[in-house]
Amino acid sequence: MGEPATIRVVVADDHALIRTGIATLLDSLDDLELVGDAADGEALLAVVEATRPDVVVMDVNMAGMDGITATRLVLERHPEVVVLVLSMVEDDASLAAAIEAKASGYILKASTTDQLPHAIRTVAAGGAVFDSRMVERLVHQHPAPVAERPFPMLTDRELEVLGHLARGEANQTIARSLVISPRTVANHVSNILMKLPALDRTDAVIKARAAGLDRVLDQELPRYGAAFRRLGE
Repeated sequence: MGEPATIRVVVADDHALIRTGIATLLDSLDDLELVGDAADGEALLAVVEATRPDVVVMDVNMAGMDGITATRLVLERHPEVVVLVLSMVEDDASLAAAIEAKASGYILKASTTDQLPHAIRTVAAGGAVFDSRMVERLVHQHPAPVAERPFPMLTDRELEVLGHLARGEANQTIARSLVISPRTVANHVSNILMKLPALDRTDAVIKARAAGLDRVLDQELPRYGAAFRRLGE
């Protein structure tokens, strides 16, 4: 077997010290390569166009074009790229805006040096990562309502994807089963983690299995799953 592919990373942050620190960190890791950086959103768009990275590590608050707008534009122009938001901001509105812009993760600059590489690898593989402290706060602010249907805050499609996650399936396998793209699966997973909320993919699986989601899906799938497959995304 060959060596695993190197993950190509671009960093967007208006603080040179942050960009330099991330560059030093990535340079120490064999599987992550910094291929470009930018100090604002407009410069980032040009860097992404020139380097075609796998992952963009994105600050939220930058001079000129902000990180949320830049995230939306990067993903519109380069849907194969994934965005990981790395920010000082710890408010729910910024987190929600990042998810709405289709970012695959949101972690804080206060994260440890081990957490950032792990988050980059996770989103590059089609997963989603959110800062555990923010998710913990959301758990207390927005407790899940009690209902016969588990996780009523999820759409039918998200519930279906969560069922596949509970079976231990990877994004590529789920995509083939549901006849959608791996990126669409990743977006659904991001929304699921936000809405449950769950600390990470494993936490979501634990909650799904505890709720008996597989049994519910088996009962509900004939009613709505087939229609989704016919209609597509």
